[in-house]
Amino acid sequence: MEFFKNISEKIGDTMNNGKRFIDDKTRDMKMNNEIKSLNAEKEKVFAALGKAYFEKYMLQEENEFKDLMEKIFAIDENIEEINKKKEAILANRCKYCGADLEPDANFCTKCGHKVEREEATVVPELDKEDNVVMQEESEEVE
Repeated sequence: MEFFKNISEKIGDTMNNGKRFIDDKTRDMKMNNEIKSLNAEKEKVFAALGKAYFEKYMLQEENEFKDLMEKIFAIDENIEEINKKKEAILANRCKYCGADLEPDANFCTKCGHKVEREEATVVPELDKEDNVVMQEESEEVE
């Protein structure tokens, strides 16, 4: 009988150790997730702080971060160029089936849908030095 009692105690100890191990790992994972979440929140605050600083000081001639700000302007210009290229490609494609369209087509030759052309209008926009810049804005015309 002593043999079964010892086995029963060892099984109980093993189960308790396993439960403790699982509880510890679960607690550790929860804490790691909380730390990860707080770090992500901190990164958002840093980004907001940087954006606020950038927006406040971007127009000042003397600025210790002027080089970084100029990089941001250059990146924005690259993004704008890529967006214009995307728009040009999409302007010559059918919005329904994606087929290439002839420049003067009124209907898609592949699916037959009426072609919706966008007419460009010019709206003023201010650049980083508060100068008026003419930029095209798209309006759909049927």
